[in-house]
Amino acid sequence: LANNESLQIYLTERGLAGGDPGRIAASAAQVQYLRNLLVLTASYLISRNAFRHLEVWKRSNTIPRHTAREKSAWREITLLPWRYGLLGIASSFLVVIGPLVYYQAFALHLTGDQLIYTLLGGVVASLTIVSAGTLGIEWLSQPAREVLLPADFETQIGNVRAIGIFWKLQLFIIAMVATGIVTLAPLGYRKIVQVVEGLDPAQALREYQLQSLLITFTILVIAAGLTALIANLFSAPFNQLVDTFKKVEQGQLDQRARVIATDEA
Repeated sequence: LANNESLQIYLTERGLAGGDPGRIAASAAQVQYLRNLLVLTASYLISRNAFRHLEVWKRSNTIPRHTAREKSAWREITLLPWRYGLLGIASSFLVVIGPLVYYQAFALHLTGDQLIYTLLGGVVASLTIVSAGTLGIEWLSQPAREVLLPADFETQIGNVRAIGIFWKLQLFIIAMVATGIVTLAPLGYRKIVQVVEGLDPAQALREYQLQSLLITFTILVIAAGLTALIANLFSAPFNQLVDTFKKVEQGQLDQRARVIATDEA
């Protein structure tokens, strides 16, 4: 939305026909829907064995055990969130960001300044949306993983292909840091350009301070939400194990721990 507004202002100042901002936003939304459809379709196709097993379970409340397809379905369902994340990042650049930058550069003949804003804005949106989507899918797919859990322990451990806790944390931290950098850095650059073009330095400083505070607050809110989600994903398996051990200590030897994680837990 911020990019659409800045683009409209840019075109208006130069007497170019930028079109209605609402129409621009609607077109961008249609492209995003297309991207989401492509990602979901690709995610289904590369995980179709897992989905077939879930359909079998839905009809008969059981699935074939000790087969090659059982192992394949387990691998696919544990990889599903992270495959979705990779597909989401790739499709964002190929379907949304790339074509938009190309159109602005060669059809609208915008400056490098505006193209950089578009590129960085797209990166921020992609990192935030894909990070939240990946974590959300991992949480939502817990029941499916329990259904597709292989019968023997060796198959459970040997065929998990998801990312470990260390790399999950590393990727999450990098995504949050990158989001903060690519959001705040262009703001300072833009104010410097405006001062060079004649904007009063005092006014530029006040605007920069206000916009920096608003952006920082927004990033903190998003980061807090994602942190709470990922903390719950990491702690839930261990909390569940502790509860199971407590019941076993009380003599309930028939208790079993649910396998709800795709990593070391």
